[in-house]
Amino acid sequence: MTGARKFDHITPVLHELHWLPVCQRIKYKLAMIVYKCLHGLVPVYLVNDCQAISAIASKRHLRSADTGTLFVPRTTTKLGMRSFVVAGPHIWNSLPASLRTATLSPLAFARHLKSHLFDWDGLFRTRSTNLRIMIIINYYQSISSHKCFHTTRLPSAVKFGLS
Repeated sequence: MTGARKFDHITPVLHELHWLPVCQRIKYKLAMIVYKCLHGLVPVYLVNDCQAISAIASKRHLRSADTGTLFVPRTTTKLGMRSFVVAGPHIWNSLPASLRTATLSPLAFARHLKSHLFDWDGLFRTRSTNLRIMIIINYYQSISSHKCFHTTRLPSAVKFGLS
């Protein structure tokens, strides 16, 4: 179908077909279910699991109430973090505000969501060494300004002035 041989790497083939990797696909499915919960397109028992922060009386006055974020319940177990009640709102809150607050049809939202997840994943799968170095430099520069990381050692690419 794609001309790939039996022992070729599958990542370039998936990229060519515009298929999401498994981790990104899981995020896509969860975000789509949350979108359908917020628009009343799923059963009531799922709708009750996705509460907007603005709908909770004690949190209504927070700045995050206007950004379209959802309430994420606290949990202390790994199993609890995997439940839809926690994972769904967590994935939804990690989306850019333009996706969360937009009034898109389900098909348009799915298209924008997939493009967002595909672009994010593709950034780290690039074959360009210069782009990888720039990503690493930007990452280390962003965390080096944080007070917890003043002793962070930069990789040799930064020391040699490849920025």
